[in-house]
Amino acid sequence: MSTPATVVLIVVAAVLAVAAVVVLRRGSGLAWPSLGLSAVTAAICFTVGGATGADLHGPDVATVMGALVGTATVAAAIISLVPRDADGPPSRVPVWIATCAAVAGNIGLVISLLTTS
Repeated sequence: MSTPATVVLIVVAAVLAVAAVVVLRRGSGLAWPSLGLSAVTAAICFTVGGATGADLHGPDVATVMGALVGTATVAAAIISLVPRDADGPPSRVPVWIATCAAVAGNIGLVISLLTTS
């Protein structure tokens, strides 16, 4: 943790992970808050991975995690659009997919920041 920007990004990753868990625990039934947090996590991972991975010969951990989080976010969005019974509660599967992807992305972001700084 050599720069203040690294510390700020680690705090942002922790806040995003906590927010994802809070949205999961709240249980409103809608997948869109989780999808939004997951998309923001993927964007931050790509941004940090692009900045730190410029000197490496392969992709950075943050870039790979950004790709995985983005793919999981799109998959969760598609699953959330599947028609369901109007009387039953909405499926929690998209919320779980997006939340797990966001937490994993934030873990990958912190690992990337701690190993490349």
